[in-house]
Formats: sequence, structure tokens, C-alpha cells
Amino acid sequence: MSRWPGSPHGSGTTPRGVGAREPSIVLFDEAARVITKAVCEWAGVPLDAEDVPKRAQQLVATVDGFATPSLRHWRARLARNRLERWLTRHIVATRNGAGPASGLAPGSESILEVVAHHRDADGELLEPRIAAVEVLNIIRPTVAIAWFVTFAAHALHHWPEHRERIREGDDDYAEAFTQEVRRFYPFAPFVGGQAPHTQVWRGQEIPKGAMVLLDLYGQNHDPALWPEPYTFSPARFLHRQVDPDHLVPQGGGDPAAGHRCPGELVTVEVLKTLAAKLAAMEYDLPAQDLRIPLARIRNSAAQRLRPGERPPTCPLIVHLLACFRYIGLGNPTWYTQIQTQRRDDIMAAQIQGKKIAFLTADEGVEQIEFTRPWEAVEQAGGQPELITPGGEKVQAFNHLDKADIFPADKKVADANPADYDGLVLPGGVANPDRLRMDASAVRFIRAFFEAGKPVAAICHAPWTLIEADVVRGRTLTSWPSLQTDLRNAGATWVDEQVHVDSGLVTSRKPDDLDAFCAKAIEEFAEGRHEGQQASVS
Repeated sequence: MSRWPGSPHGSGTTPRGVGAREPSIVLFDEAARVITKAVCEWAGVPLDAEDVPKRAQQLVATVDGFATPSLRHWRARLARNRLERWLTRHIVATRNGAGPASGLAPGSESILEVVAHHRDADGELLEPRIAAVEVLNIIRPTVAIAWFVTFAAHALHHWPEHRERIREGDDDYAEAFTQEVRRFYPFAPFVGGQAPHTQVWRGQEIPKGAMVLLDLYGQNHDPALWPEPYTFSPARFLHRQVDPDHLVPQGGGDPAAGHRCPGELVTVEVLKTLAAKLAAMEYDLPAQDLRIPLARIRNSAAQRLRPGERPPTCPLIVHLLACFRYIGLGNPTWYTQIQTQRRDDIMAAQIQGKKIAFLTADEGVEQIEFTRPWEAVEQAGGQPELITPGGEKVQAFNHLDKADIFPADKKVADANPADYDGLVLPGGVANPDRLRMDASAVRFIRAFFEAGKPVAAICHAPWTLIEADVVRGRTLTSWPSLQTDLRNAGATWVDEQVHVDSGLVTSRKPDDLDAFCAKAIEEFAEGRHEGQQASVS
């Protein structure tokens, strides 16, 4: 990926296709540096260019170690101590008149100057260390927006249909996209507090003094609040007032009295601005695992440590005895167990309960290309069903040798594509050759594209896609001998381990199965893709 214009490293180069190229970057790291430089300049905190990477790394560490009972926690504490000492020096220098000019209009004061000269209720200046903490409490959460910037890039890469409206300056759509990024992606796991008095919430008694957690990710994916919560859809925020009691990516309640981040509006505006730059950027993305593990949210204790004395009760308010013991917050006597959709991976969480059709001929499917994706769907929480022309059984093959026999679930002529969330087409030379002669099978396949649903095809399976006339204008890979047939059908053929084109996942051969299965699960999790429908319009 090209560096951003104005990057603190390099010479302010432009994106690919516009000017000179620079070496690749890690987007998250670059975003953190850009925001660090910008917020320090805005706050009047002096920061030399060569110090930007170090301070950005320290600021990221303080956020990354939020309530984490691990090495990340201690790394965060060390980074915070260093940042507080650094800012304390600037507070003292500012009070002594040795601080830098703010660069603001005459009569204006920078954040650093305001905090440095602030006096408490007794008319006393704040202790330098306390004043430094106050400045840090402005800078640190601003740099945390780097997570949202990276999530925005992830969304634009997976759903490129959103790029054009943002790039064209549609401010309403850019804000809707920003809000959906904040809802959809896992920024923080929870926020905590202590009950000031005994109360009852949805039938659950919460004693005075109980430590209570608000499950942010679970709230933002509650199907009672968000239809199809695991589908990325900015349209849900178009021309709609955001309900602060529903959308809680940065805490809930009133910012003045609750746990909601007071910088939320700043986050939205910064993210809108940077999302527009991302949408306009051309880039090359090297092959990598783009899944987002929920275990890597800034706290993972809530996902691993679950007391077993009581059954799950409340989905939003939780009290984790073991969690609080582990992170040193005491040993309260009352708790409820967490009940949220926590999975090892966000994509695995999204496929939970989804029905995935596996379509094969009655004979000739390559066994490993059938069984491995089937196992991947099951392990991710999906419900695979085997559909065949005969509807009775499937004779699989290991290359040219007969292998196992598998019972079919349904006859393709009786199967309704509307009942399924995705389709897998395993390979084998004879398998797709037989399928493309079955009119019901061809109609079944085409229906998935007409509905915009994801389809995964491996090896020789794209033969059936050609017969269904759904590859025109699409880019895909396959067993190499199919490339001429695909090009003649209007497709662009590429020699890649796995290729994804707006919900269409393709791979070349059994050696590619790991990448194929991972991408298939990812696309099934994402749901409908407008790009799928383009090839049948």
C-alpha cells in the first residue's frame, strides 16, 4: 500500500496511479502515527518528527492493554508511565514560560497551555503529574481512532461498493458508513462500573456495590436492536437518528454522567475524514489473513474466564468474578455470568446458524474438496446440507479411485435457494461435468448470484458457473485447464491460491484448501454482495 499524503515518514507521496510509489506500510501503524502527529500539533504538545513512531507506539500500547490480564497490560503500564513523564516535562516547561508557541491565533491557548495553567477549586495549580494525565486523556483516546481507521479500510476492501459514494463526497453516506464501522467491528469488549444502590434490571437483582459490565459488542450485535446484525450495512444509519442507548461502541449513557466517551463526536468526524481518503486511495494488498479475532479485542479475559456457579442470565450486564480476581479488582460476592456471542473469530460468530448448501453430482466429486469445506462450515457454527440431482447418495473419488459414499440431504429439484445463506461447489473432473448437464442444478446455482449470496467454487467447479452464465465480467481462478473456457465466457482468469470477487470465492486445487475454506467462511459471514448480482444483470 502507498503511504498517505503527508505521512510523517517519507516525503508525502501520493497513492498508486497518481505519482511515485513508496514501500509498503502497515495501515494500522501508519494511521496511529498520522493521528499522533495531528493530535499533538492540535493540542500544542511539541513532537519532533523522529519521535512520532515512538510516541505513537506508546499511545497504542496504552489502549491495547486496556483491562488486559497479560503481558499487554504491563506493557501498557510501562508506556503510560513514560508518556506521563514526557508530558509532565512539557507541563513544567509551559508554566516556566519555556513551552513552545501554540501556533494558534492571538489570544488563543493550546490544550497544553490551558491544562498547565488550570487551577482547582482552591485556586491551586494542578500537580504537574495530574495535569500531564489530563493532557494524556485527550491525546490517548484520539490515537485509539487508528483501530476504527483500520476497520474502515477492512470494510472498504471487503465491500468496495461503498467506496464510490464516499469518494464522491456524499457526507450523509460517509457518516452512515462511519457509524456502521463503529457498530459492526469489535473496538472494545465492555465498560465497567459499580452499582450505587440495589436495583433490579430485567428481573435480575443487582446488589449495591456490585461490579457491573456493559457488553459493548453484544449490545451492538443484538438482533432485537439491529436486524441482520452480522451484515455490514451503512444503509441502516441513513436518515436515521442514532439512538445513544442502542449504539454503544464507546460506552453507554450520557458522556457527562456515564461511561460514554466524551470524544465520540470527534471520533466520528475524524473517521469520516480518513475514510474518504481511504475510499479514494488505490493500493495493492498482499495476501494475508484478514479475519478479526474477537480474542484480540483489548480485553480477552471476559471471553476465557467464566464462573460456573450460575447459568447465563443477562446479555448486557455481566459480572465476572474470575475476571476481576485475575485483573486485581477484588473478589466481589455477587456476579452473573456473561452471555454474549463470543467466538474465537468475528467471522465464525457471523456464520453461526447459517445454512450452507453443498451441491455435487451423484458421482465424481473430489472427496477432500467436499469434506474439508464441509468441516470448516461446521466448525464455524454453520449448517451444511448436501444437495444432489438424485437426492440419495454421493460417490466421492480420490482422483480416479472410488472413495467414500455420503448420504445426500435433498434433491436439487426440491431445494429452494432462498433457504440457504451460501453455496459451496466442490471440484473433481466428472462432478461439475455431470452437474452442468442438469438444468435444476444450473438454475439452483444461478439463483444464488441473482440473490447476491456468496458462492465458493474450487478446482473444476467453475465449469458449472460457466453453464449458469454467471462469470461474465468476474475475476476468478480455477484448475489451470479451465482458463480458456472461463475467458471465452467473459471472465478474467488469475493464477492465485484463492481469489475473492465480491462474494465469489475460487481456488485452483486441493493444495489451496486452507485459504479456500478461510475465505469461504469469511464471505458466508459477510452475507449478500451486490457484486454477485452484477454478473447476472
